Amino acid sequence: MCCPKLAFNEGQLFSSLYGSISVHCGSDWLPTSMLRVDPICDSSVGGNHLFALHYQENVIDVRETPRPPII
Repeated sequence: MCCPKLAFNEGQLFSSLYGSISVHCGSDWLPTSMLRVDPICDSSVGGNHLFALHYQENVIDVRETPRPPII
């Protein structure tokens, strides 16, 4: 079962649901990036990395988080 998830890291808000992870930034939380992957069952942000645990056994996606835009 997949539940929506929110994470906050270095001024960015990460939201995940099924196979997409969206990144929002700024005072209006405008979308800055979107990652589409195979269906995921969990995600986490640590340091400058985004971790996505897939439904497939032993599949973990590790990506570098996008840098916040310069305002």
